[in-house]
Order: sequence, then C-alpha cells, then structure tokens
Amino acid sequence: MVTCQWLVLFPHPRMITYNQRDRLPYYIPEMKRVLDLGCGKSKHRIRETTVIGVDIDPESSADVVHDLNKLPWPFHDGEFDQIICQDVLEHLDDTPSIMQEISRISKDGSVVKIRTPHYSSHYAFTDPTHRRYFGYYTFDHFCGKGYKVMEKKLSFPRIWRMLGLSAFFNRYPRRWEQLFAFVIRAENMCIKLEVVKSEGM
Repeated sequence: MVTCQWLVLFPHPRMITYNQRDRLPYYIPEMKRVLDLGCGKSKHRIRETTVIGVDIDPESSADVVHDLNKLPWPFHDGEFDQIICQDVLEHLDDTPSIMQEISRISKDGSVVKIRTPHYSSHYAFTDPTHRRYFGYYTFDHFCGKGYKVMEKKLSFPRIWRMLGLSAFFNRYPRRWEQLFAFVIRAENMCIKLEVVKSEGM
C-alpha cells in the first residue's frame, strides 16, 4: 500500500516522546488532540499529541469502539485539532453526512488528512466492504461548505513514477481522469482539507 509523505509523522524536539508520556501521571495540557478514524490495529502515534482511535472492531487498537455510520459520533463539538481518515471513508455510507460530522467535532482551522483509493485503482474494487468511490475532484464539492482544500495528490504504481508519468498526471489531473484513468491507473489519493467554521456546512 502506498503511503503519503505527510502521513510519516515526525518527532518534535520540544516535547517528550509518546512512550515517555505514557509513564507520566498526567498529560501535558499543550498537547493537540487528534482523532484517528477507523484506526484498525495500527493507531497512529504522534509526539506532542493525544491520539484518540475509533473503530468498529473491538479487537482493534481503538480507544473508542463505535460504528462510524451511526451519527452523531460520541465526541464533543470542536474537540479535535486534526482528523486522520486513512483508508476509511470508502467503507462508510453517506459521505456528505460524514464530512459534516467531521466538521462538527473539529476546531476551526483543524486539518483533515484523507487517504482513499482513487476510483481507477484496483484497491477500490477488490475489497467487498468498500461502499464509495472517489475521484480527484470529489472533495472540491465541500469547498465553501465548511472546508478548504489545502493539498491533493495522486499516487501511482512504481512503473509510472519511474517513467515520470505520476508527476505529469498530478499536474494535469483533469485530463488524466477524462482520457487515461482506466489505462494508466492510480492507486490512492491523499487529500488535505482545512476546516473553516465560518462557512458552515
């Protein structure tokens, strides 16, 4: 599975490590709160941060066991500084309602980091639990409705990266989707959104 560069989580020199913090009798109040949606058995660990994992599977590493299709989620309004949606949105039923719920529990200016298979990807159709398929411009729908797109990137198999086509099609994604998406297939998309509370949903 191709990972996105911003999902490689780097340490911060001013703060103690995750494992050190576990041995302390208290949490540092400056720590950010991050929600890892559909965390599975590999919940993200980020220094300087309290990460809350949520998943439907009681055998996962989730702190909260909950079916994400059941709204509202058991979190307060404006609770999180960042939401990680790695390989989860494609499993959920109602994307607009899910995006509205993510906005509700996020602070103004929070970052939502999404990784999902592109609709041309073999990852999209080989998993029978996938319920939704996304294109490069899907999340543009939410611009002006509580979100601003900060970054979008398509990932391609290694052969296309070596030939330079990955960079080319990321530069011209509309033409690629119109003409070549089912010839030179992508794998995943990485989308970074900013929550803009003043715009509403």
